Amino acid sequence: MKKLLVAAATVIILAGCTQNADKKESKTCSIDMSGITMDIKMDATNEVVDNLGMNIKIPGSLLGGDASVLTEDNLKTMGDAALKQMNIEKGTGVETNFTIEGKDLNAEVIFDLKKADANTLKAIGITEEMKDLKLTDAVKNFEAAGATCK
Repeated sequence: MKKLLVAAATVIILAGCTQNADKKESKTCSIDMSGITMDIKMDATNEVVDNLGMNIKIPGSLLGGDASVLTEDNLKTMGDAALKQMNIEKGTGVETNFTIEGKDLNAEVIFDLKKADANTLKAIGITEEMKDLKLTDAVKNFEAAGATCK
């Protein structure tokens, strides 16, 4: 009888662990606008978006030639300017990384939606009511705007 109770308890514990496991999922939506390619990657836990990353590739030809002439200081200044333009302060759940790929500029901005403060969320169009942004809703919105999502 004791072995049966231990076995039953083990089954209940294992069933509880599997049912409470977080479901992780990622989707990437891509859109091309006048030669500029934007990929938006969303990571979600239990359908709620945790991270939103934007990767924007700007051809050197749109920058007036060759982006490879930019220095590390230029790239840092561009990242700081991008945050300032969005009214976002550093350290508020957002990171930027500007790099050169051949003659093109690659701008990456990553938002940690769980760490971002209310002002940062508002700057990227997420209101308090939308704080628990659902992955399926975000994908629908991006697709409605012309993006292709996978």
